[in-house]
Amino acid sequence: MTQSEHETRTVLVTGATGRTGSRVAAAARAAGLTVRAASRSGAVPFDWADPGTWDAALAGADGAYLAYPSDIGAPDAEAAVGTLARRAMELGVRRTVLLSARGEDQARPAEEALAAAGGDWTVLRCAWFHQNFSEGPLREQVSGPELVFAAPPELREPFLDVRDIADVTVAVLDAPDGRYAGRTLDLTGPELLTWG
Repeated sequence: MTQSEHETRTVLVTGATGRTGSRVAAAARAAGLTVRAASRSGAVPFDWADPGTWDAALAGADGAYLAYPSDIGAPDAEAAVGTLARRAMELGVRRTVLLSARGEDQARPAEEALAAAGGDWTVLRCAWFHQNFSEGPLREQVSGPELVFAAPPELREPFLDVRDIADVTVAVLDAPDGRYAGRTLDLTGPELLTWG
C-alpha cells in the first residue's frame, strides 16, 4: 500500500486512553493510518454501555480495535461485542480486531459473537501484560511493601508488553491481503517467568 492509501484509511480505536488503546492509536498513527481515538471522555465519544455513541464513532472507519472495558469474559461482553460488531459491518467497517485473554474460557462467547458478525475479524488472545504491574490493577501493590498474588511458585506466565499488542493490531488492520482475517492469534512474551 502506498502512503496516499494510508492517509485515507481510518481506524477506530476504542479505549484509546487505556493501556492497550493508547499504544494501538500511537502505532497506527506511526504506520500512517488515520486514527479515530475513542473513549468515554475523549474527542470522539464512545461508551460500550451507550449504543447511542457508537454510530458517530464507527461511521467512515475502515477498521476497528475493540477493547471491552473491565473484562472480556464478563457476562455482558458477548452481547455488547456482538451488537457493536454487527453495527460496524452495517456501517462499512471491514476489519475488526478484538482484544481477548489467553486461557480465559469465559472470553469465548465474546470472541464467537465477533466472528458471527462477519467481516474480516481477528481475535488477539493475550497473555498477562507487563504493564499490569506498572499501570494497571497491581500498581499500588508493586509500589507498596509487598505484592500479594495467589499464584503458586511454579506457575509461569509469558508476560506480554502492550506495545507488542499494538504492533500486531496495526499489522492485522493494515495487511493488504487480509491474511489475518478469521483467525485467532495467541500473543505471548518471549519467555516464561514466575510471578516472583
